[in-house]
Amino acid sequence: MMLHNKGILSNSNPWVIKKVRIMSDKIEHAIEHAKHLLPDQGPLPFFVHHNTIHHFETYDFFEGVKQAGRAYGAKAFMSEEEFLLAYERGRITTASLRKVIIDYINHHNLTIHPDLLLKLMTEKPDVRPEPDERIQQFVNDTAYQRPGYYKEAVQITHNRNIDELMGQLVLFKFLPSYFDFGLAYWHMPHREKGLWHCFCEIYSKSAFFRPRFLMILNRIATALKVYSPDEATEHLLKRLDIPDEHLDDYLFRTLYRYKGWTGTIKSLEEMPEWIPVPDIKADFKEVIPVILVLELAAVESICELLSLRIPVYKPEPLYDPYFVASIVKTLGINNDGKYPREVAQFTDENRQEIWQRAYEDTFTVNSSQRIESALSRRSLNTNFRSIRYSAASMIVRNPSVAIWSR
Repeated sequence: MMLHNKGILSNSNPWVIKKVRIMSDKIEHAIEHAKHLLPDQGPLPFFVHHNTIHHFETYDFFEGVKQAGRAYGAKAFMSEEEFLLAYERGRITTASLRKVIIDYINHHNLTIHPDLLLKLMTEKPDVRPEPDERIQQFVNDTAYQRPGYYKEAVQITHNRNIDELMGQLVLFKFLPSYFDFGLAYWHMPHREKGLWHCFCEIYSKSAFFRPRFLMILNRIATALKVYSPDEATEHLLKRLDIPDEHLDDYLFRTLYRYKGWTGTIKSLEEMPEWIPVPDIKADFKEVIPVILVLELAAVESICELLSLRIPVYKPEPLYDPYFVASIVKTLGINNDGKYPREVAQFTDENRQEIWQRAYEDTFTVNSSQRIESALSRRSLNTNFRSIRYSAASMIVRNPSVAIWSR
């Protein structure tokens, strides 16, 4: 990691720190990246529901939910089994599915017959052929390699969850007390010093019979308490040895594990009038070294930091090998070369997108028909009926737009 001050660490003692005058541009960028992606989360008295993935509104709707799914490690659509069940129950009609399939084929210039793709998509998964070695290799080679960091590395090597130490023992006790708006009988001391220094003052106090994690946390907090949040963040990231190319991702994923609190602090910083107590300061940059110091203490309480290699990667297949086997067999592909676009195009997400579009089209068609039928039974004048029908049609015409606006 490139730092403006090369002498941040002493060779003899890693906790002897020299002052850092300015935070590196890479760390600043990583903080802004994480802050941008974290959801806004106001406290309950000011809670307002909003679109938590509004950061992706510049994309086409379906591309936006795919991008958000990858960023947050979430599922963008229902599973294939759920869509097939909806199809069997008539909530997705054959007419709508075929219509969407034709549009999809034309949009992507694919040379596959719509009825053939319709048959492949609606067949039961248990009747699909077994994938051969070549198909399995294709699925493995194209899998998305999701990076993981210390949480995942410790889980793999020692079968321990560091969030149980970080969250349950410290963070979920400290943050509610710090951000108490007057309900607690005793007020937390040192709040006027800010989140980071308040944390260091409390967890640098000595005590007997502490678990190893809290003893290590005490040692680190004592060493870092004289430094500003920016200096502490710089040092902790250096100590954690996060590669530059993974810094943005690491910081976001680490803060996102506590998205309820990090999102709340982000919102309180932007809306200080929500804080009724004058000695409470909400500064997003101050919660970062708190979480990083907890991560470092948790890791070092379980194993040597240098014994772990990060990032670790978890493969997430983009293709269902059984669907690939089915389409390869149906199209009669026997050569050993690269699979054509008619195979490569149908990732699980892309097939789920087709299903979702068909689901919405069925809803739109059925809703329009029912509204028109209901209006025709009413003895209303033509103008009023036309106005009501137009308004109702606007609501159901594009459910995707309605979802973004919620």
